[in-house]
Amino acid sequence: MVWNGDGEGGGAQGWNSCDSAPACKTSLGADSGSGVGGGTALKFHGEGPGWLGMGWNLFGWYPEGAGIDISPYSHLTFQIRVEAKTPEAAPDYLGLSLGCSSKSAKDSADIPIERYAKTFADGKWHKIEIPISALIKGAGAQFQLQSFWEFKLHTWTGTPKNFDIFIDDIAVEKH
Repeated sequence: MVWNGDGEGGGAQGWNSCDSAPACKTSLGADSGSGVGGGTALKFHGEGPGWLGMGWNLFGWYPEGAGIDISPYSHLTFQIRVEAKTPEAAPDYLGLSLGCSSKSAKDSADIPIERYAKTFADGKWHKIEIPISALIKGAGAQFQLQSFWEFKLHTWTGTPKNFDIFIDDIAVEKH
């Protein structure tokens, strides 16, 4: 377990942004009572059109070279729940990538969440299991597995959306 909102990864900090301000807005933070089993989850709120995104740095950005070596593991896993007032207000696309602390490396490949959970926006918890090998293919080939330190999500749509994304139990596992 690298972050669960209830003790693991307690020093984590994040950022949130969008590209169509003031027509869009985002927020990010720990949300008590909304996690798996009633614990604390990470809550990302997005409103508006365009790109909406967030990053959750597991080390709070310090020390600069911090990171978790995920090379011995086969899968990144996490729990996700997407809530929207209507199906039309949910994100059409939701992507995940990982960041590393190495200045010479790049982010991992962008992974569509729908590939691992077809109904990700149904308001229910889904355990996502992404093979680490998928994260280092193509555009992710320069990602350094030895320095994972940031979990990133983003959406994009041409029409305004209004949703909450809850994340819990971020882990690396051997299968």
